[in-house]
Amino acid sequence: MKGYQMKRSWRKEEKDVYLPKNIEIKTLPKMNYVSIDGFGNPNHVLFQKHITALYAISYAIKMGLKKNDQFDFDDYTVYPLEGYWGLTKKGIELSNEKDIKDLKDHFKYQLSIRQPDFVDEDIFHTYLAITKDKKKLPELNDVVFRKSNSIKVCQSIHVGPYDTKPETFVKMEQFLQAQGLHRKSKNHYEIYLSDQRKTDPAKLKTLLRVKVGE
Repeated sequence: MKGYQMKRSWRKEEKDVYLPKNIEIKTLPKMNYVSIDGFGNPNHVLFQKHITALYAISYAIKMGLKKNDQFDFDDYTVYPLEGYWGLTKKGIELSNEKDIKDLKDHFKYQLSIRQPDFVDEDIFHTYLAITKDKKKLPELNDVVFRKSNSIKVCQSIHVGPYDTKPETFVKMEQFLQAQGLHRKSKNHYEIYLSDQRKTDPAKLKTLLRVKVGE
C-alpha cells in the first residue's frame, strides 16, 4: 500500500504563479491542461456543461492515480478553472460599433484545468475513456489534452464582480506602458480563484493575464 503523503497545493506551493500581490510581469513555464473550446454567452447552460466535463475528467485522473498501486502518486489539489477569452469574427465586427452594450453572445473561449506535470497524454486518454463510460456526459467528447508553451504575461488579481474586470485591465495596461511594454492581443486569460456559487460577488477573486510584447 502507498504511504501517507502531504497533499500538494497550488495555493501554497505556486503562489508566484497564481497569487501575485500586485500587478506584475511573469514568465510562465510549460504546463499540461485538459481543455474544451466553445463560444457564446457564459451564462448559458452549455458553458456550465463544459465546466462539468472538465472537472469530471480532472477528478477522475486524480482519484484514479491515487488508487493505482502501480503509479508513484504524489497527491495534489486540483488546479483552478481557467478561461482564455476572445471574440468571434462577428463579435470583433460588433465591438467596433459605438452603441454595442453586450458582446457575451459572441464570446469564444477555451476553458482549461491544469494538470500536474506527471500527467501525460496517455494517462489522460486512459481516464477519459473511464469517465465517458461512467458519467455519460456528451461534452467529454470535446475535451482534449493540451500542452502550453512558456509565455510572458502581465498578471493581476481582480477583486469584485466579473463585469468590473475592465477596471483592472485598464490598470494593467497603464502598468505595461510605464514598463515600455504592450499587450500582444485583445484576448486574455482568467483564472477563477473563488467559487462563485459560495462567494459574495464583491469578494470574488479572479487572476487576469494578458500576453506581453516588447
